[in-house]
Amino acid sequence: MAVFLMWAAKNKSQLKPSLAKYIQALPEVEAGPAPLNQSVFWTEDELELIKGTDAYGIAIRLKQQIREDFAENIVKPLFLARPDMFPLDAFTYREYKWALGIVWSRGMDFQPKESAAARFRAIVPFADMFNYRVGLDDAIAAYDAQENREAYRATIHPWE
Repeated sequence: MAVFLMWAAKNKSQLKPSLAKYIQALPEVEAGPAPLNQSVFWTEDELELIKGTDAYGIAIRLKQQIREDFAENIVKPLFLARPDMFPLDAFTYREYKWALGIVWSRGMDFQPKESAAARFRAIVPFADMFNYRVGLDDAIAAYDAQENREAYRATIHPWE
């Protein structure tokens, strides 16, 4: 998903108009992962503020894992194999972090009714807005494999 987001952000003209609009609505790639405000993307100075906590150790380990994943699982097997689609100067580590941040902040987990083991993560354009408010506990996403469709329900209280 992250690699697709990287590609889509650079190739909006090749996307269906509705998907291009969604990609355009995401935080800008040029801003990097910082606007997403996830601790794994904080600077060393920012991380120092939480040193001594479990969150600090998790962020440090994730930072290392992301760098290793990019080098070993993205650059080597994909970017080096397809420089026509993924030129190294255009698809960078910074953009990979941005794409991961988008997946982590906007992805939703789906579990088909017939298989608990078949759980998967997807980004559903504009449905990711269901989590716009902390405490919104009546937004539901479900996937029906037999009908091959998603269903969403959110109760909105305009007076709040």
